[in-house]
Amino acid sequence: MRYLGLSVLFFVFFATVSSGQETTADTSLVEKTSDWKLGGGIGFDFAQLLQVNPKPGAGNNRIGLGGLSNWFANYNRDNISWENNISLQLSAQKVGLADTLFIKNLDVFRFNSKFGFKGKNEKLFVAAELQTQTLLLNTYEGNVLRNRSGEKNLIAKFLSPVTASFSPGIDYKPNANLSLFYSPISYKLIYVNDPSVAALNIHGNLEGEQSLRQMGSNLKIVYSNKFFEEKMNINTSLDLFSNYLERPQNLDVLWKTDINIQLIKNVSLNLVTELFYDDNISVILDSTGEPGVALSFTEALLIKYNIIF
Repeated sequence: MRYLGLSVLFFVFFATVSSGQETTADTSLVEKTSDWKLGGGIGFDFAQLLQVNPKPGAGNNRIGLGGLSNWFANYNRDNISWENNISLQLSAQKVGLADTLFIKNLDVFRFNSKFGFKGKNEKLFVAAELQTQTLLLNTYEGNVLRNRSGEKNLIAKFLSPVTASFSPGIDYKPNANLSLFYSPISYKLIYVNDPSVAALNIHGNLEGEQSLRQMGSNLKIVYSNKFFEEKMNINTSLDLFSNYLERPQNLDVLWKTDINIQLIKNVSLNLVTELFYDDNISVILDSTGEPGVALSFTEALLIKYNIIF
């Protein structure tokens, strides 16, 4: 089990080349190839402020860069449904003098794949879902991207941590806009590949170990719809997990929402929010600046360019 997290991620890359955004993806721009629906988009966030000999009361120089990329490849034919999606969020900023380090704001890489087989009931699928999440860039104390002085500890990197879950269950789709997926036996793994990062015990792994294995139930609700003559898309998903093995009353929560407003052809304004809670994973508390267990909320406003391949 020691290397299960790494094995799952390798499976992700090699099992599906045509990965894409999850069911909550913006499908306003989609290419249909036989039984496949393919699409995706790239969003950018940029802010810059330069001051030379600033006036009293003025602030500091600032440059901020960020982006969102998401792609999906969904297959439907006869009784088979297969949904694949991949998403990446990156954002960093530097405030102050030229030698100030960039601070990372966002770094999330996700891949989901759900396979379903439809029975006699047109709205009911026997399904299984694989979900993985990690980050891409090395991160040091203070969330900085470089360790220039050699004094800061590495706190996160690619595959440290990685979270993976496998959930067999039932997927109920009453209409084209709503999906209710439930798994009574869902396996969830948190794995930290780097021993020095695992020793920090901030990513949910057990003390003295590099992983945490959980078995529980998983409920995922996905809703996607278009409004105002298809000029606005709302895509949201709520993912709840209860660990049978420890504190089952404490639900892990991941609630993602993407509100998409079309500005011109292929270009849209996107409001992206995410609510997260896991009592095994620490977040940085605003009140103290120290690690602790609490709700985490993220919001981003981006200009997004949709692409067809």
